[in-house]
Amino acid sequence: MDEAISFLRQFLDALYRMSHAKLSEPDDMKFISLVRAADAFFDGKDFGSGGSRPLDDPPSLFASEDYRQAAAALHPAPLFAVAHHQHSKGPLFRAWTGMEETGKRGSMMFYNYYVQRRNDARKVIARYIVCTTCLGAGEVANGGTCRACRGGGWEHRGGTKVKLLGPLVEVRKLEAPTDPLSQAAYQAIGR
Repeated sequence: MDEAISFLRQFLDALYRMSHAKLSEPDDMKFISLVRAADAFFDGKDFGSGGSRPLDDPPSLFASEDYRQAAAALHPAPLFAVAHHQHSKGPLFRAWTGMEETGKRGSMMFYNYYVQRRNDARKVIARYIVCTTCLGAGEVANGGTCRACRGGGWEHRGGTKVKLLGPLVEVRKLEAPTDPLSQAAYQAIGR
């Protein structure tokens, strides 16, 4: 579990460095190298960070007040929790993370990343985003199953569709989200 958590922290840091450079680095080649570094964590040609920007922006844009403020507001996304499952293809780790920018209500759970070994290296094999209807809880206010996500709480956004996780081996809750709307989903982790 410790190795998976370390991998996830390095991954989130690579995403942060890429996102920060998108707003602060005028050298296109340096930005592209950070995109490639983030993409190296992903499994597959058609599945990656999605990092991009116009490659002919004037250098003055990166010195503008708007870009400087936006870059200053970024931080590595919080890693809220990690679950280890014994999947049929080997250990599978599910991570609950936030975003690189804190919202008005605080840090919220926004992404689920799934990590598994591929060719002797850990790789991010899937990305999900929180359901915008139930905010990851899988239930709506009246206690019924969320229709938008069919009770899963998350919507697939790239990589392998993970359907069967396998038996739960361990859960580590690392920090709680501060957004009150994410706290119900956080409390449900591991149940």
